[in-house]
Amino acid sequence: MGREFLDLFEQWAESYDQSVEGHDEQYRDVFAGYGRILDVVADKAGQVVLEFGVGTGNLTKKLLERGKTVYGIEPSAPMRQKALEKLGGRAVIMDGDFLRFPLPPEPIDTVASTYAFHHLTDAEKGEAIAKYSQLLRPGGKIVFADTAFRDKAAFRQAVEAARARGFHDLADDLEREYYTTLDVLAALFATHGFSASFTQQNAFVWLMEAVKQID
Repeated sequence: MGREFLDLFEQWAESYDQSVEGHDEQYRDVFAGYGRILDVVADKAGQVVLEFGVGTGNLTKKLLERGKTVYGIEPSAPMRQKALEKLGGRAVIMDGDFLRFPLPPEPIDTVASTYAFHHLTDAEKGEAIAKYSQLLRPGGKIVFADTAFRDKAAFRQAVEAARARGFHDLADDLEREYYTTLDVLAALFATHGFSASFTQQNAFVWLMEAVKQID
């Protein structure tokens, strides 16, 4: 459920914002265009948003700037604290993860997340999408931006390229976590009643927009 990586999140809380700003050379390409990617997700989100993997609150801040209501879910206590400090109490941020989370007190029209869905296995991704399908009315949507690959060959090429550049932390991360492929994601969304589209944002990250169809 992604919580096996919780120790990593808690260690990363202090330096996460520096990483997304490109200070870590190994992850510079992963976070290329980071602010623009957050803007795209925030622009595509509806008015009442359930956000998973809040982290330090960067997407949350963009959503709030657009006048949206945000219910945030974040499993890491240090990350939640960073987000609360950044947001000044303007959003509700609760302990939880993609699969186990407190329900918002009002209907939502969007499930949003950036740079986090890869913490779930493919089976867990399907379980999560099934849950969100139950929460969303027809026309509601899932808007995610995360690292994914066109196919398994593209994934292997990315790992090999990282090792060739001496980026062993990046290569290890790619092999340790649960990065998936677009065909797998498309099938999972379709199985649970969503029509999905994918738009590449940088060498690693894809925007995933999945709209709930009629039940």
